[in-house]
Amino acid sequence: MMTNAEFAAIALWCQKNGFLPRGNTSYGKSHEQPQEHGTLTYKYGANNATIGRVATGSGPTSWLHNNSPSGIDGLCGNVWEWVSGMRVMDGEIQVIPDNNAAMGVDENRESTLWKAIMPDGRLVAPGTAGTLKYDSIAAGNANTNQGNLGAMQLSTEVTHPQYTGGSTEEYYAYGQQTFESLGVKSGLVVPEIAKVLGLYPSKPEAGGHQGDYFYCRNYGERLPLRGGCWYDSARAGVLTYFITSASAPLLSICNLMFGNLFKAPIGAFSSGLHSSPEVKKIYKNAILWSLNMLKYNLGQNLSWEKANGRNGFFLATKSI
Repeated sequence: MMTNAEFAAIALWCQKNGFLPRGNTSYGKSHEQPQEHGTLTYKYGANNATIGRVATGSGPTSWLHNNSPSGIDGLCGNVWEWVSGMRVMDGEIQVIPDNNAAMGVDENRESTLWKAIMPDGRLVAPGTAGTLKYDSIAAGNANTNQGNLGAMQLSTEVTHPQYTGGSTEEYYAYGQQTFESLGVKSGLVVPEIAKVLGLYPSKPEAGGHQGDYFYCRNYGERLPLRGGCWYDSARAGVLTYFITSASAPLLSICNLMFGNLFKAPIGAFSSGLHSSPEVKKIYKNAILWSLNMLKYNLGQNLSWEKANGRNGFFLATKSI
């Protein structure tokens, strides 16, 4: 799994060098240049008639970060890219310093490695007053059916949580806008680290990020995805930033496939480590949701019957 710092560094390199890669942003092809397409690996929908994912590296060089065969593919569209080392906790932006997330360090919810960011760029303990946060412009409420609340801004306090019913990882209200239009609280000078890590636009002006999008929930623990998907059209891009997804259980399960952040074998659930029915239900739902997401994005059927040991999804779900 790439870290957020690494993904942001590549994105900024592309921006500095005047080339933002295209990709599979319109059902197997580029929405900007429809003649550009990749090798189909996944179809879905009625009669499998809808084109989805394509093989990484099968598109033209314009889909690679440096517009050459030596470039990095998959930064724009195709499938959302989980990145590590960054999260939003009840609106507060938190990071793992020095790109240490690349070392497979502890990124669990209660890890002491997480640091918040002060307006002067210093990294401090989470919960310190005056750290950088994402605040909604519009006031939220406790309505669980609330949808898009629109624009957000970088601030030092959360005056408008999008959901006011308490800290939760549920998928209630959210904000979305072009990344370049992300606002900033009056009087706040954005520290360079926020731009370097792709947490705030480096070019906050119209067209500065070619319309790439920003999505955010400022309640609960939210984990980042980058780049967009095959159906996102102009909203996908190397600078697109999606920080609405929950949370520790989901990231832990995904990392069984893509990383080593989740240290405890999932089989521990069957040993009584997590014996609460409520906790079991949360983790079971997270596992099943994650499996469906992986099947959807990877376009393949996971063989539960053959699963075993640490990566044993079948055993894990049966034991819960």
